[in-house]
Amino acid sequence: MDKLLSRLRDYRLELIAFGSGAVVMIFELVGARMVAPYFGTSLYVWTAIIGVILGALSVGYWYGGRLADRGATNEGLMKIITLAAGCIVLTMFFQEPLLAAIANTFSDSRVSALIASLILFAPAAVFLGVVSPYVVRLKLASLKTAGSAVGRLYAAGTFGSIAGTFLAGYWLIALLGNRQLGLTLVIVLIILSFVASRRIWWVQRAVVLSVAISGLFITPAPLNAYVVSDTDSAYSRYIVTETSPDGVTKVRAMAVDPFSTQSAAIVGNPDVLFFEYTQRFMDTVNMIKPENVLVVGGGTFTFPLAVSRAYPESNVTAVEIDPALTPLAKEYFGLEDRRNLDIVNEDGRVYLNRAVSNGQFDAVYMDAFSSLTPPYQLTTTEAVGRLDAVTADDGIIVVNLIATAEKSPYLEAVVATYRSHFQNVVVYQLSPSLPWSVSQNLLVVATDDGNVINHVSDSLELPKLYVDDASPLTDDHAPVEQLINQQ
Repeated sequence: MDKLLSRLRDYRLELIAFGSGAVVMIFELVGARMVAPYFGTSLYVWTAIIGVILGALSVGYWYGGRLADRGATNEGLMKIITLAAGCIVLTMFFQEPLLAAIANTFSDSRVSALIASLILFAPAAVFLGVVSPYVVRLKLASLKTAGSAVGRLYAAGTFGSIAGTFLAGYWLIALLGNRQLGLTLVIVLIILSFVASRRIWWVQRAVVLSVAISGLFITPAPLNAYVVSDTDSAYSRYIVTETSPDGVTKVRAMAVDPFSTQSAAIVGNPDVLFFEYTQRFMDTVNMIKPENVLVVGGGTFTFPLAVSRAYPESNVTAVEIDPALTPLAKEYFGLEDRRNLDIVNEDGRVYLNRAVSNGQFDAVYMDAFSSLTPPYQLTTTEAVGRLDAVTADDGIIVVNLIATAEKSPYLEAVVATYRSHFQNVVVYQLSPSLPWSVSQNLLVVATDDGNVINHVSDSLELPKLYVDDASPLTDDHAPVEQLINQQ
């Protein structure tokens, strides 16, 4: 036992480097989940968070080096780690009012995410950045050779970052949620502070630790009074609300950001589709009466469930990447197990890549979104080529698209991509009363059968949009977020 304790003391700085590296990566992932309900999960939001944290770490490395040269001590390292823990405590307790205030002040999510990251994540990241050069200086103070010592510290920090990334992404976020995981990081840092030094700052550490532990047992107030479920999964944070627009009918809705509602259903009436675009989806189903239907982007499965109930002899396959949505849909959105409804938990593009290319589906419905942006890998010519391969010669592809109805580089690129594979591609405006300059739901219908497209047009009775030619999206170049932002 004495030898073990002696060995641990010899490698305590490596342990601190490992722990701080893990905390940095977990804190970054948790931060992205915290801002998602306010600013979404677009590439811009991720860019702001990653850029700010990397910048703050760089400041910490620079200042930590200068601080260490003035005289590194175990007590100084302890104070740095404790201050980082205190910053994360403040972040976890004040995130929601700050995020709400920033969201209400700035309309551009790029600006909002940048400001939020600077306020909420940069302070802790600076202190965590100070740790690296500081532990190096402490290690070198007791050694004659530097290379192997510095190598071990950098390796420990890197392994900690790797471990934190996989633990958070594969397990911890889904298990604990954002708030509890963030407060757990505080507890880990306080433990590491005692590894650095057991002397002084007992009161300060006790206060930070007490606040963190008490926060684990405090249920945060919901975002609003209508929230009935706030669930974290490995993929997203889902907020379910229940309202009664007319005072009688209850409507449950699910959102992952403040910009849109991803799913909605009338409580107790699964056969009535709430959104107009899903009603139009069903219009095409009623016209075609397909035997085999594929829905990419299941969400809470309101549309595939309605199809399976309306056509019990059909086979409906719903592809949804997140398995956590199935129990959520069963509890709040009326999803039921049905013989003719097959739920596949897989990325839509991966499913298409693996699907047999025999034209097995009569109708395919594309409704996959991450915030307001579809996963780019489902928009490219390679993905549409796979859609063409799995769709019957007289089958159709129906895409729910959110874009402006005119002068939209994004709409033009999507249509050009489908035109590169299908002979007939038509865009319909769902709400003719909306100005064309407003972002709105559009339906893109693609098929090789001219008679089918004519029947669809007669069935929908919606205005068609003329769309200019553009360059198709490809796996190599699909700037979806940038094109959407140009609208």
